[in-house]
Amino acid sequence: MGNWKQIDGSLKYIAVSNTGAVWGCNVNDQIYMRTGINAANPTGAGWQQIDGALKTVGVCDFSVWGTNANNDIYLRTGVSFQNPAGSGWQQIDGKLTQLSVGPQGEVWGVNSNQDIYMRTGVSQGNPAGSGWQQVDGKAVNVGVGQGVVYVVNAAGNIYGRSGTSAASAGGAWTQLDGALKQVATCSDGQPWGCNSADDIYTRPGANAASPNGGGWAQVDGKLKVIGSGYVGQQMQMMGGMGGMGGMGGMGGQMGMGMMGQPQMGMMGGMGMMGGGVGFRLFNYLDKQKDGNISFQEFWPLAQTIGLDMMSVQGIWWQVDNDHSGTLNGGEFIKFCQLPQITAKIQQIEATLPLF
Repeated sequence: MGNWKQIDGSLKYIAVSNTGAVWGCNVNDQIYMRTGINAANPTGAGWQQIDGALKTVGVCDFSVWGTNANNDIYLRTGVSFQNPAGSGWQQIDGKLTQLSVGPQGEVWGVNSNQDIYMRTGVSQGNPAGSGWQQVDGKAVNVGVGQGVVYVVNAAGNIYGRSGTSAASAGGAWTQLDGALKQVATCSDGQPWGCNSADDIYTRPGANAASPNGGGWAQVDGKLKVIGSGYVGQQMQMMGGMGGMGGMGGMGGQMGMGMMGQPQMGMMGGMGMMGGGVGFRLFNYLDKQKDGNISFQEFWPLAQTIGLDMMSVQGIWWQVDNDHSGTLNGGEFIKFCQLPQITAKIQQIEATLPLF
């Protein structure tokens, strides 16, 4: 499953977005953002301190949320691909002890009574949302992915809930075997977590369609807390470590591992009829014929044509007109017809088989 690489710094809590943004808090509740992360350097270059004080943090590509020592909730304003550090903090109503942010800005959290809440009305245009909706169940920790949420309760029991989105709390909870103290969810729905002994586990067969799929696989090392995201062809894991696999890590130091196998993204859809730049490529990549391509599926193509993460993120939101988090056929064609992209797409399409 890859190897761990120790990262400079010391954190007690960490969160990773679906495209690799990394935020964390240290033992003094100081807030840090990892800088310099891109496809060529997924471990980044250094830490930038952010104003404020938080004990937990959650992040996606257009919003950062956190809770402080008083369980107050804050949203970072002005977060964008051009300004990933944002510009200030906005207090949000309510109290939470821990929260998690999904790839589409979904925010779930738990309070001191172990009640579970989901933020309603969240979108890229309105990352603060409009209110809190209580969700059935009890939990002390929550991790949000694309279409799925996992929670851990006070007894360490693990539950998954599929069908979630920024507009829906999804279906019923399904209990998973095993026990964890903390869980994080990759954007593709695969959970990672740490147990009371700081052992690390992931569940490769689990996803939004089947939250309890597969079984738990132990990963080498020890972590106190873990954050998981997805960076192109590699899952990105970071965590506060309690001695990582023979590296003699000090408690609370950072670790990052590259997990998962390289995979070409598969776009799907009904297939596109017509000509012009991008049509053949869309049909070729559209294996499942569902008419959409996710960022994880899009990123390997972007790498092939020489785009770095920062450029891709800016272009993605430029062409994702409905801000759905996926590109439909028309949006993909819009990307392919960008002046700086067209010639490279034509070169790729010239190598495709006729069909």
